[in-house]
Amino acid sequence: MSQKLQPAGRFTLKLCALLASSVASAQDSLPFPPTPSASDAKPTLQESKHQKRQPQSHLPAEAPNILVIMLDDAGFAQSDTVGGAVHTPTLSRVADSGVRYNAFHTAAISSATRAALLTGRNHHRVGNGVIAELATDWDGYTGKISA
Repeated sequence: MSQKLQPAGRFTLKLCALLASSVASAQDSLPFPPTPSASDAKPTLQESKHQKRQPQSHLPAEAPNILVIMLDDAGFAQSDTVGGAVHTPTLSRVADSGVRYNAFHTAAISSATRAALLTGRNHHRVGNGVIAELATDWDGYTGKISA
């Protein structure tokens, strides 16, 4: 027994196909692949050789600018922008004219949370296993978002 899809069903099916294809292409290109480490890790720090990585440019000159505003130490749902009691009219005005994300991985430190927000991945998986100010050139702790 076959059923004919209603117009709304066809639209939903097309929208899902479009979104699935855009997600797949984004995952193929972002985040940028990490620059391989030239450092040589040995059993002790004295035996190890540290070689600073040379940064690479990945974006074309015409790449769009995107602004992400993330409040630190504000407490989730404290402002009236997201249903809280603290009146924040300017924040509400900015949020109402943009896109809101509030379901993503967070960590106890800001730099790791930013890495998770920007990549959609756990902060340990993208080179932010330590606060950015304490970053090193060792894999996993560079403070720079990696694949």
